[in-house]
Amino acid sequence: MIKKISLIIKCILCFVFLLNSLYVYSIEPDIKVIKIAYYKDFPPLSFIENDVTIGVFIDISELVLGKMMGYKVIQEAFPWERAQDYVRRGEFDAHLTVSTKEREKYLLFQKNITYEGPIVMAYSKYNSKIKEIENIKKISDFENFNLMDYIGNGWGKEYLFNKKSMVNNVYFSPNLINALKMINANRADIIPGILAYNAQYIIKHENLNNIKIKEINLGKSFKNIFKLCIRKNFPNAKKILKKYDEKYKIALKNGDISKILSKKKYTFNN
Repeated sequence: MIKKISLIIKCILCFVFLLNSLYVYSIEPDIKVIKIAYYKDFPPLSFIENDVTIGVFIDISELVLGKMMGYKVIQEAFPWERAQDYVRRGEFDAHLTVSTKEREKYLLFQKNITYEGPIVMAYSKYNSKIKEIENIKKISDFENFNLMDYIGNGWGKEYLFNKKSMVNNVYFSPNLINALKMINANRADIIPGILAYNAQYIIKHENLNNIKIKEINLGKSFKNIFKLCIRKNFPNAKKILKKYDEKYKIALKNGDISKILSKKKYTFNN
């Protein structure tokens, strides 16, 4: 009798498992979810306000991936090093960031560009070396100064701090906002390569009135070109990126991207 009951229970469990498998299989093709991990201290492109992740990148992803491509887009922001770890481990699927050799090992990048802007260096107007700073002409010139960067900045690591002589002169701050505050207090000489959009926004909103910024152009590699990138083992990653490029082009032509960039909460001159 006990054996018979045990057999019946096993049969019921197998049947339930089979139904569950069929159910998952039947709905899986219709589920389109993509999880994007952002840098939480990168305003106005990505940041947290009132415990909610917001920013230009978040709005663009919601527009293109969500509204135009039909994905449920889950977007969260973290300290940058942790955000990258989440994607490397497969807990999140994508970033909107700059391509580096290290990131290309596990990410596929869109062909076109989501955002590109001028690069500046930031320094205090009270720095005693201000004349030398404003006369910087090449990357090696930065070796003569005490530099600031933030943890997780793979672009800086690849293009700026790839020499021992440079690394020894760099202090790594927990985040970009704190790094700019250090410059404002004249506790380091230069942040050598940051996006002008970030710098201007943070300086304005954090009242960092002692900072000067100067646009720099030190070669082709010295660019911050932001692209949607998806981990290589994410299903249909290449197709998604191709479709994203197509839809982004439409949104750009229609003026929808410009509308996002011109939102009052993302500007630095209000």
